[in-house]
Amino acid sequence: MKTVMDRMPYAASPDSEEARTLFTAVEASPLPTALFDAQDRLRFANASYEKLFLRGLPLPVDFADVIRHGFRGGFGVKIDSGGTEGFLSNVLERRRSVPKRAFATDLVDGTWLWVTEMLLENSWMMSVMTDITLLKQEERLLRQARDSALAASMTDALTGLPNRRRILTELQSTMAECLGNKCPLSVGIVDVDHFKPINERFGHLGGDEALRGFAGYLSQATLGVGSVGRIGGEEFLVILAGASASAAKTWVDAIRQAVPPVVFDDAPSLTITFSAGVAEFVGSEGISSLLRRADLALYRAKASGRNRVEVS
Repeated sequence: MKTVMDRMPYAASPDSEEARTLFTAVEASPLPTALFDAQDRLRFANASYEKLFLRGLPLPVDFADVIRHGFRGGFGVKIDSGGTEGFLSNVLERRRSVPKRAFATDLVDGTWLWVTEMLLENSWMMSVMTDITLLKQEERLLRQARDSALAASMTDALTGLPNRRRILTELQSTMAECLGNKCPLSVGIVDVDHFKPINERFGHLGGDEALRGFAGYLSQATLGVGSVGRIGGEEFLVILAGASASAAKTWVDAIRQAVPPVVFDDAPSLTITFSAGVAEFVGSEGISSLLRRADLALYRAKASGRNRVEVS
């Protein structure tokens, strides 16, 4: 492999104009550049590198001491956990492991660098860095936008609860987990009673407010106990892992009796009741069968006068 000096025209000597020009260009380059000898001692650093990592530390100096110096001074490479020596142990295991490697690293001041390390024929190593902070910021914004879009696609816009797709996905995974752990699992389908008259009396905006209030109550009631999501209209699905059918009925019945009235800004408060159907998961059945049985129990609750809980 030919060196830079070998490729210079007219076999330029180290003290030639070409060599001096090259050195001046590297020294003035905005790209932090460093040269380490075979013992991993820093022998050359341009001004950009010195500003980020040295700040008065004299050369030559071991690479490890460059890291320690920055850590003590509150600058240089960001070390999140494990302390300086733990960080160095991890880094030194990979350093010089291949002839050329490139990676991203972040600094204490929030700067992100793309680092390229190249081993030379004499076992010296050149390190050249490029600022990629803007790219990282754009990457973070794109990731946040993606996460927001994903969350929106899995959230019911009216109530803020998990939507049908998300709560059914959770039910599917919970069924598999409970089947493997041999623990009981029950579901409840909850349906607000006489919702059409609520819409007629308070209008659709009032109906939406009633649903939001009821959804908030269900969400609070299930904290630490189970999960709840809106599966359509005025219907909600409650997942109770670890609960038998009888335990689930007792719990759903308790929250049924404690539903607080919905208070409107410019109208009388509204007392909401609901009917519910509960079914316990049987290991041999699928999600459709489980929900069908809970739905049939809900139908019986409505047929029996509403404001009650029936078990499959």
